[in-house]
Amino acid sequence: MTEKDPFEQIVGELGHDWQLKQMEQRGILAISAARIAGILYQDAVAHGVGHDLAHEASRLFLLGEMQPEDLVLEEGDTSE
Repeated sequence: MTEKDPFEQIVGELGHDWQLKQMEQRGILAISAARIAGILYQDAVAHGVGHDLAHEASRLFLLGEMQPEDLVLEEGDTSE
């Protein structure tokens, strides 16, 4: 078994630490986006917006936050 030189070990550890931090940040953003989507839905329904429209609005918000490159809206089209 060959050992990595100290420089390669340090770089490898830094890369691993960086990946963990990035994953933590994505998780925090996902939780925040989901909470905001829920608040949007609840507030819309509380102010008289129908369930279907409120659900679609919160779904589109969450989709836009989690996968903005996949969100394409066409005028008048509410289907997926």
